[in-house]
Amino acid sequence: MEEQRLAKLLIEVGKQTPDGADRFPKARPDATENDGTRSNPENSKEYNVTRSIERVATVLAQDLAQLEGVFPRIVMQCVRELPIKLPYYGAIIGVLHSRPQTRSLAVRTVEVACFELDSALSSSDFRHMKQILRFLGELVNNKVVLAVSLADTMIGLLNAATDNGYRQELIDAVAYIVMATLPWVAACLSTSATERFETLIQMLQSHMDKRETLFSDPEFSMNSVFDALKVYRDCPADMPYQQVDRLELLWSQLRSFEAAGWESGLLIRPSFEFQEVSPVTIAKLEIPATFRNSPIPDQEPVFWIFDDSVNTPSLHLVDLPSTSSIERFILDDLTVDIIHNLSHNHVVCSELLLALPKDLNTTGWGNGVNSASVYQAIVENLIRELIKLPASQELSVYYATLLSDLCRGAPDKVPSALGRAVRVIFSRMDVGGFSGGMDVECVRRFAEWFAHHLSNFNFTWKWGDWGGVLNNPESAKFCFMRETLEREIRLSYYDRVKGTLPTAFVENGMIFPTVAPGIDFAYGETFRPTDSAFSDLVARVHRSLIQKLDAESISRVLSDLHDHHTEAFNSQEAVSMETEEAPRSEAELAFKSTHPDEVWHGNPIVRDVFIEHVLMIGSKSFSHLLNLLERNVKILHQLNLRPQDRLHTVRIVTKAYASSSQWKEIILDKLVNYRIVDPAAIIRWALDDSVLDAEAASGQSCVWTVLRNALGKVNRKVDGLRKKLEDTSGDIDMDGSSDTRRSYDAAMSEQRETFIAVFKRFSERLSKMRSDGVAESVEWRWIAGHMRNIGRIFRHELKSMIVTVESNVFQQDSAIDPTAAKIWREIKAVAELSV
Repeated sequence: MEEQRLAKLLIEVGKQTPDGADRFPKARPDATENDGTRSNPENSKEYNVTRSIERVATVLAQDLAQLEGVFPRIVMQCVRELPIKLPYYGAIIGVLHSRPQTRSLAVRTVEVACFELDSALSSSDFRHMKQILRFLGELVNNKVVLAVSLADTMIGLLNAATDNGYRQELIDAVAYIVMATLPWVAACLSTSATERFETLIQMLQSHMDKRETLFSDPEFSMNSVFDALKVYRDCPADMPYQQVDRLELLWSQLRSFEAAGWESGLLIRPSFEFQEVSPVTIAKLEIPATFRNSPIPDQEPVFWIFDDSVNTPSLHLVDLPSTSSIERFILDDLTVDIIHNLSHNHVVCSELLLALPKDLNTTGWGNGVNSASVYQAIVENLIRELIKLPASQELSVYYATLLSDLCRGAPDKVPSALGRAVRVIFSRMDVGGFSGGMDVECVRRFAEWFAHHLSNFNFTWKWGDWGGVLNNPESAKFCFMRETLEREIRLSYYDRVKGTLPTAFVENGMIFPTVAPGIDFAYGETFRPTDSAFSDLVARVHRSLIQKLDAESISRVLSDLHDHHTEAFNSQEAVSMETEEAPRSEAELAFKSTHPDEVWHGNPIVRDVFIEHVLMIGSKSFSHLLNLLERNVKILHQLNLRPQDRLHTVRIVTKAYASSSQWKEIILDKLVNYRIVDPAAIIRWALDDSVLDAEAASGQSCVWTVLRNALGKVNRKVDGLRKKLEDTSGDIDMDGSSDTRRSYDAAMSEQRETFIAVFKRFSERLSKMRSDGVAESVEWRWIAGHMRNIGRIFRHELKSMIVTVESNVFQQDSAIDPTAAKIWREIKAVAELSV
């Protein structure tokens, strides 16, 4: 109980009730609240924080025996999950350190913090490493830790990274956490450890100078990483803004911070006058040998929604500080840390984000920060993390849930900020024409989120404001609206969504379907063949499925259909089709023109009739379909023995559900699960010229979703066999003669061949488009963009087969398209960073 009480005290430090009173329990009557360590700040918010900190220290002094064993551990947990309150926790330790009866507890907390820093280094937890360094910085501010020792710790980190020959991106990551610590402690270091602080700044300057030289080389691999992860591409220079990476931006913000005398009023710092006590020295940091293999975080360029250009003399859109100011960095960094540290509990996370203005100095401060601007920063960072490349850190539904929670929690602030963000992003989807602008994957993710968000708020949006885009169906804006509306239908139903749209959208036909999505059944009511025997056999197939006949009985019906088709086809060779009555349907035309196979399960007509009936009868619900697949899986396997048979099945499904991308994606996925078709067949279909021309090149995401799912199946098969092999033998390189090992080798071979085929097909398509004179077109944007995205998504798998894919695709053909070669270099660079 004492431990829970202490945790609650630390979590709620500085938290206020609506009437402004602090929420902490009163100390016992014999307790002394003020022993001379507190000043009397004029700012009421700071006064309340200071008062609650003193009460926490008093409670600890009263129950020291019960709490001293758990206090350091609970503090470090709060440091990890509540980074906004680091100044409060630093002040609490400062108060404890100034009092003789609790000084040992403060010293013990410093020791635990140093141990946590070592652990964070060993586990390559860069975020926690940054938070601990900031906490130690707050201890310096509160005269608990010697300023020189913290400066030496940061210098030691930089020296270790540069002297041990770490790769450039790891040195950058170390430099970033050192730079990101300075806004919390630079003012104190610059006065209390002036010489060491100047040495630290000089080291950072030297690193940035060397880095600039490296990046000036076009062949430097990090340039390719930067190009691969840009949100905006193929745009005029500096449009919609100059894209820079995080380290370069932070360094420029620190330079502005230095010009301001290392002072920022954004963080609330409780004011205390401590008694002179010898500060603690931080133990020397030991860098583990495994650190050089650390995964590298956050290499993507910074994505802005509310950059400085959104405010103009005629329109003031947001109240945020300039992107070059340190206040903007503090706002963004605190928000992102809260989002990720509390990803296990969206309710608590949203509460902390809503309370963020109360924990910052947003009143009476003249550099563009107020409570409204804090919510604008939160919205910007949530969307930034949602569309982050190559992949968002959390599930997309987490960000969507947080945005919905925030809109409900602050209906007078967040919805307006979110609406502005959506409109700014929409306005920039096409930049400098329709062939450049937002990355195609970001457009897809943003549409997916937007549909989800609108479904939580009655599908309410002013679509009429975007009506002008209906005249530009080749634009990314048009694609975004079409994808959003399609997903809205998935989340609700056709008529519900239709009722929310202006007439111009409903009647457009390209952006919103004229009829509800459903199955296009070739053997339905319109099926009226001239061959009555064929019609009777089709009806028998239907009845056999409805009556749930066994596989042998259904096989006899299908065999009869095959025999009739063979006889009809052979007799047709002797009688010209001109003398016969014209076929009344596409199905009958296929019947008359398709060459029969020698056996019934190889006959395309038999396959077409049977699978279409399975789809039609199963279209009532997904459970109906799964039951039919399970009951008839034996026959379905017989009908799909050869690669061309499986490709034909994929085409039957995609044709039947041409108007329903949701059913198309799910059914193909289930067919792979039941091993009726294989990923290779889906990949051949998705990258066929006819499919690319009709769907993929216009920005429809369904084809690419199906392709990603198929590649994921291939990779999961390899991963499953690898795990099974490791569990069986304990070593992936052992047990080479076992069945599991042979299956694993076969799966690895299939994986390599699959990715070779995919990238070869992309390269061929881009080369053909260039030879046809349509390079750098709208179609080019989608094809090239999805080639890049496939590489980004499967970067971990590609890392082990870079040489194989490159030698088989990008070194075989001397006439390889230059754009395909450039994209491949980007994919290679991203894959090499993955762990």
